[in-house]
Amino acid sequence: MKRRLAFIVSVVLATIGASLASPPPTYALEEGAHIHVAIANHPAPGAVIARAPYTFQVTLTEHGGTGRITSFRVADYSTVKKTQSVSLGPCADCSTSFNFTVDFSSWTCGEHELRWTANIPDTFEGKRQFTTSRAYVTLAGCSTNRHGRTGWYAGGGSWYEGVDYSIVILQSPFANVRPGGTSKWRVQSSANRGCLFVNPDAHNGSMGSQVGSCWSGQSTVSRTLPSTVTTGDRLAAYSEDSPSHAGLFVHKIGDASDGRMWMEWQSWWRTAGLRVP
Repeated sequence: MKRRLAFIVSVVLATIGASLASPPPTYALEEGAHIHVAIANHPAPGAVIARAPYTFQVTLTEHGGTGRITSFRVADYSTVKKTQSVSLGPCADCSTSFNFTVDFSSWTCGEHELRWTANIPDTFEGKRQFTTSRAYVTLAGCSTNRHGRTGWYAGGGSWYEGVDYSIVILQSPFANVRPGGTSKWRVQSSANRGCLFVNPDAHNGSMGSQVGSCWSGQSTVSRTLPSTVTTGDRLAAYSEDSPSHAGLFVHKIGDASDGRMWMEWQSWWRTAGLRVP
C-alpha cells in the first residue's frame, strides 16, 4: 500500500513538474475589426519641406467589416486643416488609394505635429472609431517647435468610443531604429500594454517576430532590434488599452534616409477581446 501511494505521488509530482516546464499555450492572432492609414511619402522628422502645397500618397484599408469610413482628414495638432469625404466598407478586406494635397503656404514655419484620421462614425456596435497619428513635419523658414512635445519622433494609434485613445510613442530618432540599434518607446493615454513586432502579417494571423518582451504600464522602455533585420522590414509598435482595443504605429526600417518614409497607423477593435501574443 505504501509503495502504491508513493508511486501515485511520484506520478502526480511528475505531471505537475511537466506542466510547469511546458511553454504557455499558443493561439491564433485575433485582431478583430480594424482600419489602416498608410502614407507612402511622409516627410521624416527633421526633413525640411517648403511652405507650399505637398501631396501625400494615402492608402486606406478596412478589414473585418467594422463600418463605413466616411472621411479622411489632417490636423495641425488639434486644429483640423483639411477633410476629404471617402466611402470605404464595411468589408472583409478592401482599400482605396488617393493623393491628398495639403497647402502648407499659410502655415507657420517650424515643426508641426500632424494628426491623420480615418473616421468611422458608426461601427457595427454603433460606436465611433478612428485612427490618430503623432507625425512631425518641419516647414521651411525656422526650426521653432509648434507643438510643445519634447523628445517625440513619431507614434500614434487609435480612438474608440467609450474606451478613449490607445497611443504608442517613439522617443528616439529614427537613426536609432536600425539593425542592432536600441530605441526608446512608451504607451500613453489609456494604453497600458506595449509590444514591438518585426514584419507582422495580421491579415494572415501572424504578428511576425517579437522584439524583446511586451511591457505593462506607461514607463519608457528600451528595445534592441536584432542585427538580422534589414532595410525595408516593417516595425510595428503596438499599444493596448483594454482587452478589446489597440492602436498601432508601423514604419519601414531604414526608410528615412532620403527624407521621405512610409508610415502607417491602425485602429483595432474586437468586442470579445483581442488575442495578441
